[in-house]
Amino acid sequence: MKLLAKLIAAIAPSYRVIHQGRAGIRYREGKKEMAIDSEMLFGNFDIVVYLDSIARWLPPHDAVPVTPEDKERIRQNLAESMKSLKVDWQK
Repeated sequence: MKLLAKLIAAIAPSYRVIHQGRAGIRYREGKKEMAIDSEMLFGNFDIVVYLDSIARWLPPHDAVPVTPEDKERIRQNLAESMKSLKVDWQK
């Protein structure tokens, strides 16, 4: 069974993106979770994601800093998960 778990971990993404209705994204990496501000749009873009809201993990991991490298990795993961959408990335 350990081998199966290792194989799944090797091919499964290490993150999860959950859209919360018309506004808001929950982003998970392992046991850490973050709320990211976003809004569904009508027009030139499908969704706007506010990059400045990629700032802190939710409790109990809120003491873990979010580095610039973390922010870029999270932005890339969001982009990958929403590649079928037209995304407006805003500060």
